[in-house]
Amino acid sequence: MKQDFIASGPNQKWAADIAYLHTDEGWLYLAVVIDLWSRAIIGWSMSSRMTAKLVCHALQMAL
Repeated sequence: MKQDFIASGPNQKWAADIAYLHTDEGWLYLAVVIDLWSRAIIGWSMSSRMTAKLVCHALQMAL
C-alpha cells in the first residue's frame, strides 16, 4: 500500500482507524474517520461490539 498521507485540500483524502478501549465494564470499540488535510475527526462511532454497523455509522457521519 502506498502510504501517501499528504492532502493539499479538505476532503481529498480520508483515513480510518478502530481503537480498542479497555474500561472497568469491558471493551469499547471506537471507529473514526479523519480528514488528512485538516486532521479533524469528521466521523466517529463507539460500541461495545465491533461490527460492520460500527464502521458504517462513522463513515455515514463523515459523509
